[in-house]
Amino acid sequence: MKRFCLAFLLALLISPIALSQTTLYSENFTGQNGKGASGNNLDVSGVNWSIDVSEADLDSSGNSFDYFYVTDEAFAAKDTDGNVIWYSPSINITGYVNVSFTLDAYTSGHNDNNDSLSAQYRIDGGTWITAENNGNLTNDFNLVVSQTELSGDTLEIRIQIENDKNNEVTTFDNIWVVGDVATTEPITYTFEDGVWSPSNPNNTTNSIDTLNIVTGDAVIESNIICNSATVNAGASLTINSEATLTTNDLTLKSNSTRFSSLILNGNIIGNVNYERHVNVQAGGNDLISAPVTGQTFGSFAAANPNIFSNPSNPSQKLFGPWDKANASYLIYDTDNPADANVILQPGKGYRTASADNSTFTFTGTVNKDAVNIDIVNSGPLQPFEQEWNLVGNPYPSYINVHDFLLHEVGEDVTNLQLFATKTAAIYGYDGNAADDWTIYNLATTTPSTVIAPGQGFFVSANIDLTDTYDLEFTPTMRSTGSSDDFILGRNAQLTYLKLNLSSGNKVSKTDVYFNPNASLGFDLGYDAAVWGGTASNFSIYSNLVEDNIGDALALQALAYNDMTDVTIPLGVHANQGEQITFSISDSTLPDTISVYLEDTLLNTTTLLNTSDYVITPSTPISGTGRFFLRTSEDVLSTFENSYDQLNVKALNKSKEIVVNGYLKDTNVLNLYDIQGKLILSHILDHAVQQNRIDVSSLQAGMYVVNIQSNSQQITQKVIIN
Repeated sequence: MKRFCLAFLLALLISPIALSQTTLYSENFTGQNGKGASGNNLDVSGVNWSIDVSEADLDSSGNSFDYFYVTDEAFAAKDTDGNVIWYSPSINITGYVNVSFTLDAYTSGHNDNNDSLSAQYRIDGGTWITAENNGNLTNDFNLVVSQTELSGDTLEIRIQIENDKNNEVTTFDNIWVVGDVATTEPITYTFEDGVWSPSNPNNTTNSIDTLNIVTGDAVIESNIICNSATVNAGASLTINSEATLTTNDLTLKSNSTRFSSLILNGNIIGNVNYERHVNVQAGGNDLISAPVTGQTFGSFAAANPNIFSNPSNPSQKLFGPWDKANASYLIYDTDNPADANVILQPGKGYRTASADNSTFTFTGTVNKDAVNIDIVNSGPLQPFEQEWNLVGNPYPSYINVHDFLLHEVGEDVTNLQLFATKTAAIYGYDGNAADDWTIYNLATTTPSTVIAPGQGFFVSANIDLTDTYDLEFTPTMRSTGSSDDFILGRNAQLTYLKLNLSSGNKVSKTDVYFNPNASLGFDLGYDAAVWGGTASNFSIYSNLVEDNIGDALALQALAYNDMTDVTIPLGVHANQGEQITFSISDSTLPDTISVYLEDTLLNTTTLLNTSDYVITPSTPISGTGRFFLRTSEDVLSTFENSYDQLNVKALNKSKEIVVNGYLKDTNVLNLYDIQGKLILSHILDHAVQQNRIDVSSLQAGMYVVNIQSNSQQITQKVIIN
């Protein structure tokens, strides 16, 4: 139990130390038990204070031992037989007036005149001075030591103790230093559109009442003191390494489409709050991370009553990390101490939602160092589910996507390579429960693409590398920006086609990107499978044009020159009797490129540039083989929809499919059943006039043959008896 004196409470009521003052230093030794000197052992690791026991005789023999250390979360001295000294760190009090300090002091064991405690201080490294109120103590005591009316640049405190018997213990605790911000003619400084008004605060030594960053990217290059500071949504503040911002409160704001940004290279003294916009539960959940950290979930939940709660059990909050063991999200409960005491960590992602489509306020420490996250590929469920790890941006600033993906965590090993091959990308929830994911990789982003502060996202783990390397976030990735959280708009710098499948309020999408680094086969960092590995009951996806092994791709990247003539296999899952619509939701393809959707079952071809394709399936649709997406720089009439003198037929007696005719180059024959499932894939020999494929193992029925190359394609139904 921490000791709390009635005298201390009375001192607060009658002294000039007010709760509204800024806390400059505090130490209550919580969690430090055993730190200090006991017998012959000395341990001051992990603390910011120091001790001197050179004049003491701390006996460690017998059943009892002498000490000058933290016990029961207070600093105590027993039978020191000489002078022992505790030193505080140097405390920065620059720009403050009416600086005061207090500490609790008490004894047990009947101390006498030979036993003493002396509390002293010094300013700017000068002479040590005894505190005016109870600075010299002997015998037994239980009171508060204090000193007021201090000023300068630095303050140091030392406490000297001496006692000489086994039963004599002298203890001090709850050291508290506060001060008032020195103000002379308070001024509000505003940074807007690149200009400080009334003038650049770095050119003045006056204290500031308020600092407002309204728009633009403000930079602080030298020390500034202010009562409060605010960075508006869409604006940014950078504090250079030589500068310190001292303030009672720094607040960073955001809304549904814009976020503020703080890049901290120097120091901040005072509270930092990030008001992070969170999607309303009625419109879908959100994936977030803590832009400032160190806060317990219990404290965070108490400060944010708008976290969506279980209506029948309000202590259960829609807030928690991804549980890999069960491939589901945890629900934190504020009545459960294990949940309430969880500390929000940098780089960890959480699923949550707000009750009012507004902000959650995070209060804590601004991280300015590297953050390593141990992503793993493990768990008892399906292999694809084992890949996923929910992480997040650990900084109150944007981070650059390319810098993050291409950052080297080891020799020739990047963050991108730590991801499982088929899902080597960032999977971000886009706020739309109907289509779920926005995928960031090298195909979908530019060198200027950024991830918002406080943004959570999923990454997969490559089991061959993540046992050796951790995922890394570094300060060099930090960036200014103004975009929102994974809700992408049109980007004219990229060349892409976004294809939608819709039915009522259900929407699924698949994307095709064209760039100089991709190919017809699989390209790490450019192609990406659907989240979860398998398509949902209502979905659209694509298969690779070449080297297709049936992976359902949410994103496929191809070379620029493929855009003029390529056929892409599509996979579709849809219910019987429900009308479905294929449409282009967005495209930056040149106007000369035509986009066609082929339905091989109904033998139709639709120009999607000018109209949607709408059907009502008479049977359920599941898999690939029926639908193909074709892009071409020619009009449809010039396509080689059937090869010259090429014939495809099934020979039922010999159980073969025979392809007769001239093939211009290497062709692949894919055979699908009528439900669209890929049955077999066979490379045809273009050096011969006849190719024969054994289908004796197949059941009787109707099948769809698709033959394609870079320059030719044909789709035809065959019946195998």
